[in-house]
Amino acid sequence: MVRHFHAVEALDGICEVDPVRLEEFTQQYPEARIFSTPDEVFAAEDVSAVAIATPAGTHGALAAQALEAGKDVFAEKPLCLEVSEARSLVELAESRDRVLMVGHLLWYHPAVLKLRELIAEGRVGRVQYIYSNRLNLGKIMATDELVGHVSMSEPAALPGNAVSSRGSHRRGGAAVGSPQGSAAESGSRLCRAPTTRRPQPWRRAL
Repeated sequence: MVRHFHAVEALDGICEVDPVRLEEFTQQYPEARIFSTPDEVFAAEDVSAVAIATPAGTHGALAAQALEAGKDVFAEKPLCLEVSEARSLVELAESRDRVLMVGHLLWYHPAVLKLRELIAEGRVGRVQYIYSNRLNLGKIMATDELVGHVSMSEPAALPGNAVSSRGSHRRGGAAVGSPQGSAAESGSRLCRAPTTRRPQPWRRAL
């Protein structure tokens, strides 16, 4: 995540609780602001958006803190581990007029968008279901927090980080991480229910 934000010149800050990883990020991205705790990010008045790439069990609490602090939130999949918690986050985001989005990035892949267009135009007939295989899963996280992370979206990329993005939202932004994170980017106002299914080929009825 940090690498991708940096590549598009949108990296504003990095939050990392692991001091070893924090030092590595400091050396690799000297121009980025450094935060050692999520609370520092949420308290920063000039931070308007955060991208959360932490263990799945922490997503809900961190997202809630960020929304309460008035930040837009991009959370890696799954949004959280309980549907009830996800619904509470959606309600909180709506009440605060904040963006809440989950990192199911393949929904925005050009091939998927084109397929949707062809289906909408009726050029492929009636679709019963679509089946595809993800051939490259990238780096594998050494934790069972991975459950539900790789289904239908980008693979895990950087262990334990949070990124800050400048200019990709309405104002400047920042992001939050801790041991074992994953890849992400920012997007539109959207929230999907979390999944606890183990990684498997994408199969989704249309």
